[in-house]
Amino acid sequence: IVGVAPEGGLYYKDTGEKSLPAGSPQQAFTASGITFNLYYNDIINNTGVGFAGANGALAMARVQDALTYIASILHETGTLDVVAANSQTDGSGFLASAGTYYPVAKGVFTGSTLERLHDPGNAKPFARTEEIFMTVDFGFPWNFSTEPAAMTEADFQSVMTHEFTHGLG
Repeated sequence: IVGVAPEGGLYYKDTGEKSLPAGSPQQAFTASGITFNLYYNDIINNTGVGFAGANGALAMARVQDALTYIASILHETGTLDVVAANSQTDGSGFLASAGTYYPVAKGVFTGSTLERLHDPGNAKPFARTEEIFMTVDFGFPWNFSTEPAAMTEADFQSVMTHEFTHGLG
């Protein structure tokens, strides 16, 4: 559960209900010393849209490109789990969103993503959860290619890069 602490700031409370999706990740790769395990709920739940839709393979390739770029800048090693929630398709809200979890404690924390990368043993700060969670609204006109986006399109790789920096905390 993510909430707002009485003294301000977001927190994560482990209720025992949240866990990584069962089975192997739908995409796994290593870039600059970081292994990324990506779970796409669209594929797991066979939604037929978003990452399970017609442009799903292209979208996953751009996700990999964005994370490869971020890994090249971080100069860290370790493993991160990323979960993409079932995609939205109405094109009425945010293009996408991403984040990480924080402990229930006073003070300033880097979030579970950087905590896991900074831990020499790469222990998961919250054992059953992903380090980065994200949602994408595929209802917008996206450019999934590596070519420049048209004026009427949002560049998927650029948006993913932006959102994954939120996922770093």
